[in-house]
Amino acid sequence: MEFRIITPFSRWHNVPALIPMLQAAGCNRWVPVTHDRPFVSNMDWVQPMSVVVPEGHDPCYFKINFALDHLPPDRAVYYGFLCDDDTYDAGLINSLRSSTAEVLVVSARRYGNSPDIGGGVLVAAPENMRPCHVGLEQVFIRGDVVGNYHFAVDHGIADGELFERLGRERECAYHPTLFVNWNLLPK
Repeated sequence: MEFRIITPFSRWHNVPALIPMLQAAGCNRWVPVTHDRPFVSNMDWVQPMSVVVPEGHDPCYFKINFALDHLPPDRAVYYGFLCDDDTYDAGLINSLRSSTAEVLVVSARRYGNSPDIGGGVLVAAPENMRPCHVGLEQVFIRGDVVGNYHFAVDHGIADGELFERLGRERECAYHPTLFVNWNLLPK
């Protein structure tokens, strides 16, 4: 099973932290999507993309949709979404490799200036698949499913709205003891 992580990317100062973290988590391919300048890498597991974000569109969701439109819809691949100030715990992706559900959901520790929802943790659970209770970085979608879904590109809770729909329509596996760290790296 391959895990490709799509990152709507603009925080260049976080590259030195992101690369070893993604490797330690078990990422097979990293897809940083930029809009301000090209991402140049000599590592074969890094597949950068660049896009022009139209005015009025949320850059985060527009970049992710762009990547999804240009990556293969392969059943043997899971796509995850990680902002450039978030991190995975070491081994997180490797811990998901035996899962077969269409959608995999992990918990999130919240850092930075975020509201303290759920004691600082967004727990991977069916009842939390809704806006403000599940975040972009918590969900991995199998490649043969992800092409049927896109994020709204004009507002900030598109992830929660999309994941609420996935929770109703698709087979989800919840992993409450596996964690992503939301807003851990510098802005």
